[in-house]
Amino acid sequence: MLLFQIYSAFQNDFLRFAKSLTHDSYMAEDLVQKSYLKALDALELFEHLHPQQVKGWFFTTIKRLFIDDWRQVNLHREKLEQHFVGLSEMQSYEGAWLETLCVRQALGALTPNERELILLRYEMGYSSGEIGERLQIPASTVRNQLASAKKQFNQILMTMQDYLEKDEDDNDQL
Repeated sequence: MLLFQIYSAFQNDFLRFAKSLTHDSYMAEDLVQKSYLKALDALELFEHLHPQQVKGWFFTTIKRLFIDDWRQVNLHREKLEQHFVGLSEMQSYEGAWLETLCVRQALGALTPNERELILLRYEMGYSSGEIGERLQIPASTVRNQLASAKKQFNQILMTMQDYLEKDEDDNDQL
């Protein structure tokens, strides 16, 4: 059985499995597509395998791709926290909660385009070239827009931080 026939026959199973991992249909589709591309690269591997073995290979590959993506996201989340302002200095539970709230509000204050660029770069870990391909714009434009978005994001966070520090000072005076 040809790889395409096997893929076509089990595509819904692959999508269902990927969605159970990601809880997002778009990310699930991306995982399944990545696994198919990997299969195309390893085409000679499938010549002597039974269709059920190929199906198992797909499930294993989808799971490994998901784990790789998850690790990459966590690495970039850490970089995002380190890159943007010093809000990470808050160590208490309340501070962590407040930090999360500030980051969410700052992201929400950005334009949809700025928010998408920051999330694609720092949350999902895409390079400027990959973002450019995805958005169909040159990588240099992505870098320029990303620099502007980071500047705007930092300004919003700094304003919030100043406000919070001023509020703390006012509370201390009472």
